[in-house]
Amino acid sequence: MSKTINMIAIKPDITIRSLAGAGMVRTANCVISDVQCSEDKALDAFYQAINCDLIDILTFNLNGKEVSIAFDDNGLFRTDEALGVAEDGRGYISGWTITDDAGDAFHIPGTVVFHGVDEDGETIDSPISEDEIRNLYARGQIRPALLIEFN
Repeated sequence: MSKTINMIAIKPDITIRSLAGAGMVRTANCVISDVQCSEDKALDAFYQAINCDLIDILTFNLNGKEVSIAFDDNGLFRTDEALGVAEDGRGYISGWTITDDAGDAFHIPGTVVFHGVDEDGETIDSPISEDEIRNLYARGQIRPALLIEFN
């Protein structure tokens, strides 16, 4: 029987609206969800959680732990529901700025899935918890970002 892998997805929830006299105002939230799958279905779980058909994986140290994230490899080129539209009609692609323990910032489009990778390159449980992600978000080490705005 295949082992269950526990991962964590974070999705940016960014709203852009106009307020009289204040110009465009952005509000951002972090939507966190559990992603579980069997060992042999990790790739399918990534595709479903991220809503894509091609992923990339990035590994770095976060909160003192080696963490991997899966994300949409074509995220900056999407032209479908991954795009948001502001009240003034401008479009945008939202995502994340994640700053690792070394201070390097990564700009990642769309939803990301936190997980681990073992010495054989296989997907394993996320080494960080939802609470750790919430704390990193509160400290600004993980923050929603508008990666591209266009008319």
